[in-house]
Amino acid sequence: MALRLAIIGAGPAGAQVMYPPALAGSDRFEVAWVYDPDRKNSAALVDAIGQGRPAASLQEALTDGVEAAIIASPVQFHRPQAIAALESGLHVLVEKPMARTLSGCRAIQRAAAAAGRVLMVGFMKRFDRSFERATEMVGGGELGTMIEVRCDWSHRSPFPAHESRAHPQTWGGTFQDHGSHTIDLCRLWLGDIEQVSAEMKIAFGERYNEDVGAAICLHAQGAISTHNISRVHTGRMMESYDLVGTRGRLRIQYSGRASYASADPFQMTFFGPGGTTRDLTVRPLANIRAEIARNGRYARELNHFADCIAGEAENRAPGDAGSAAVEAVNAAFASAASGAKVTLPLQVEPDLAAFFEALRNGARDRDRR
Repeated sequence: MALRLAIIGAGPAGAQVMYPPALAGSDRFEVAWVYDPDRKNSAALVDAIGQGRPAASLQEALTDGVEAAIIASPVQFHRPQAIAALESGLHVLVEKPMARTLSGCRAIQRAAAAAGRVLMVGFMKRFDRSFERATEMVGGGELGTMIEVRCDWSHRSPFPAHESRAHPQTWGGTFQDHGSHTIDLCRLWLGDIEQVSAEMKIAFGERYNEDVGAAICLHAQGAISTHNISRVHTGRMMESYDLVGTRGRLRIQYSGRASYASADPFQMTFFGPGGTTRDLTVRPLANIRAEIARNGRYARELNHFADCIAGEAENRAPGDAGSAAVEAVNAAFASAASGAKVTLPLQVEPDLAAFFEALRNGARDRDRR
């Protein structure tokens, strides 16, 4: 029997892009309510999925026999909305980043533990078949002892007007957004992060949050990951990962419109000893609708969420993973603020409001010169 689902947050750059293909033909979930402060967004998502009704309030969306909720609102609302859903007895899938701060993440985790409900974080790349293959290769020793992972994710400029990170309350821009994914993947491949060094910049002075970020992370076993994240260029989005070990290098690359909104595969190439290469690209089905419904990263993520609720699977994207990614992102902001390396676990949460105010003031002073 399908689980009754509420979707909280229905923005045109978020839920309207991510969830309709996965939910429209799902037999695991039945969308009951969609809530967004902008009722036009709620109505648009209801129309796109073909199920549910726009809710007049968050409280209405969490009633009427609803069993689970997706929190897909801007990050500053994740903590109160996820906690409200959990305290209403719902299982929760909260989009990444889990919250703005580590304390926010831990508050959500405490609410989930108290309610005895599933808490899953929207690390959809964990359910992408390309990244699953990479994780299997690392875990199986095909790359040898891991040395480094290089992540490069550059997005077009500017932020659309409806993009939530065009507003100051998020306490984070493109590094918080995409860096959450790259950091989570590198923790899967290289282990826990022990130290972070980073620089952040606002290249376009009218923006509120960083549009260029670079971080170096030292992992527990001595491997290093680098994260170059930006939203300042023209043309197509570029996203690539180089996993380097003692036995070879795996390159994962996407250069389409937007990887999260496409069924196109990541190109995967293994470079082995003696100059050998192997194409490891995971090919999609010829029928794109069938590919999205069966193998799409969001469909597989939602099916796993349903399996966890049914007690049939161990949570592959738990709250601990969400908290760890946010902690590393905040450590990167703290490093950029202080000009020093930051050791994890964080002893003191950085003052993110003050950091971004200083970053904005610096960018505007620069532009006036």
